[in-house]
This record gives sequence, C-alpha cells and structure tokens, in this order.
Amino acid sequence: MALLGLRPHKVGTNKFWDSKMTKNKSDRLNFVRLVAAGKSVEEIMSISGIPRSTLFRWKAKLIREGHLEAKPHSGRPSLMSPRALRHLSRISKKNSRRSATFIARAAGFDVDVKTARKYLKECGVFSFKMIRRQFLTRRHAKLRLKWACEHLGFSGDQWRKWVFSDECSVEMMCGEAGQRVWIKPDDRLKPWNVKMIKQKGGGSVMVWAAISVLGCGPLVFVEGKMNKIKYLEIMKNTIDQYLNNLT
Repeated sequence: MALLGLRPHKVGTNKFWDSKMTKNKSDRLNFVRLVAAGKSVEEIMSISGIPRSTLFRWKAKLIREGHLEAKPHSGRPSLMSPRALRHLSRISKKNSRRSATFIARAAGFDVDVKTARKYLKECGVFSFKMIRRQFLTRRHAKLRLKWACEHLGFSGDQWRKWVFSDECSVEMMCGEAGQRVWIKPDDRLKPWNVKMIKQKGGGSVMVWAAISVLGCGPLVFVEGKMNKIKYLEIMKNTIDQYLNNLT
C-alpha cells in the first residue's frame, strides 16, 4: 500500500460485520488485498471474475482516496441495532409458529408485514414449511435409540438374518395442492392456472414391502385396510418365500 502512496486503511474483524458483509463489499476488500500483494488488474480479473472496467474504476478510487468505502447514503437510518436484532431473534424462538407481524410487535416494533419480514431476515430468521415426521412418544424414541445403539456394531453377516417390513398408504395427487404459479391477479381463474383435484385426493392404495441387506423384497398390494388377518396372510404367503430366497 505504501508503494501506491495510499494511506493505511484498517480492516475490521468484527464477527457481526463479517456476517452482514455483502458480496460487493467482500469483493472490494479482496481487491484491496490483491493490489497490496502486487497483483495487476488482469491477474485480479482472472482470479475474481470481476469486469475489467469495474477493477479500473476501483483502482482509480483507491489511488485517489486511499480506500474503497462507500459514501454514506441519504435516507432514514435503520431502527434495528445489533441489540434489537438479538432481542427479535429471542422473541421469534418463543413464537416460531406465529406471523412475522406478530413476532415484530411482540418484540416492541409496530411495523407492517414487509418490514417485519425484513427485520427477521436481518437477524437470520427465515420462513420455511414445517418438516413432517412420524409422531413418536418419548418412550418410542428411547426404545428406538436403544435398539440402534445395541445393533450399531453388527457385521454384514449378522444383518443377513434381519428383514425389515412396513406398510404404507399411497394417495393419488398427494402434495400437489400447494403448487405456486407466477401470474397476474386477473388470470387466477383461467383453466390453465387452476389445479384440478378430486374428492378425498382421488383415492389411495395400501402396499406392503420388505427390505434386507441383500436388497428390496416383494411388493404386495393390499385390498382395503390392513388388519391382523391380512398381515398374517402376507407373512405366511410372502415372507417365508422371501427368506428362502435369501438363503
């Protein structure tokens, strides 16, 4: 930097600032470091992929002003300090299933929904669809964990003696009701923008299957609902033959 006649510029290492640094600011910082290391504009362009015109503009400003800091912009300053963001993050953990507006107002910020979502994103909180998993009681979870720990060290030969089976109800048109489209409001009822569905999802079919360390087992279609009699019938007519094939 001294060779260019530039005044020294201290680069901060605050973790909060680093986490909020935009890509443009990061590119500028890397540019300053590469120039200080004696790299040419062509070399920096091949490393960073930034256009040549942008690099020459940055270099001219670096020589003229000694830094690449953006000038202060006009406009209303942000109301959210780092402390306020931490407070909002804590409130969101207690109200994760409520709306963005409710969370912001619970934290003491009377803002509209757009601003509330913006503040939540600033503190690293985003909106997702909840992941669906099979319900387990604490007793079931402990039993499953215990079984997994007991069989963690099983060898391939030991797993050959095990077969896992389960039944599942497969529904038609399942999971398609929430599909999103980008259209104009007046086109919402056009036939090609409407998702046709059937009553009760269009029906379902019950299947039973098994797997082992050697691969997939048979797939059995069950008429109606699975009950004790049908399950025992599958065990008798299917699983014995499958086990014989494994040996």
